[in-house]
Amino acid sequence: MGNQLLGIAPSQILSVEHYFSDLSDFEFDCSLGSTQFFQVARAKYREGLCVVKVFAIQDPSLPLKTYQDQLTEIKNRLAGASNVLPFHLSILTDKASLLIRQFVKDNLYDRIRQADQMFSIGVLSAVDPQPKSRDHSFPDMDFVRHQRGNLTPETDIFSAGRT
Repeated sequence: MGNQLLGIAPSQILSVEHYFSDLSDFEFDCSLGSTQFFQVARAKYREGLCVVKVFAIQDPSLPLKTYQDQLTEIKNRLAGASNVLPFHLSILTDKASLLIRQFVKDNLYDRIRQADQMFSIGVLSAVDPQPKSRDHSFPDMDFVRHQRGNLTPETDIFSAGRT
């Protein structure tokens, strides 16, 4: 299917909001981005927020009804799986095919993607030199060499503010 779609140049590119005119139950909230084949938007539904993936139909001869039936079959098979969030609804209109699922604000993909950034921040802060200002809530632990030659810690509450 991808090879067929890449050969078709769209005559006009419409915004994702345009495809919501056929959906009376859904209200466009914001665009979440686009891929090569899909435009993704967040919408308001009577049960809460949802994600709508819009596939614009450029060639009416594509057998989209067959793909919609396959998606329905996959949805029914995954109904009992608790670790999978399948599409709740698929709608086929004259202009587009829409896949609709529940909106999840913080999903596993986002957490994994941000974990790399957090790891980098942790490494950078670990190699960062000590900050110039000190925390005044903890006294400094200075080691003092006594006459016998051993080091003993000395708590100096007056040196907490020095740099």
